[in-house]
Amino acid sequence: MSIPENPIRRRRESLGLDRSEFAERAGIPLENLQLLEEGGHLVLSLPVAIKIHRLLNQASPERLIEEYDMWRRAAEDAAD
Repeated sequence: MSIPENPIRRRRESLGLDRSEFAERAGIPLENLQLLEEGGHLVLSLPVAIKIHRLLNQASPERLIEEYDMWRRAAEDAAD
């Protein structure tokens, strides 16, 4: 089973930003972004989703949370 692409990483890469640039512009610690992209966080919190949304200006914070949750579940299912 293939794992879908991480929605946070996909959006960051679509902007042509590396992790440190994205984290700085979004106002989140680089370590948090790394954990989000690598699946180290079980949930994407609303405050972080709002910060990412402000930078991306694409999907609503709620949609980002939903996409991240779907990605996490797919990654967990693939690991089983």
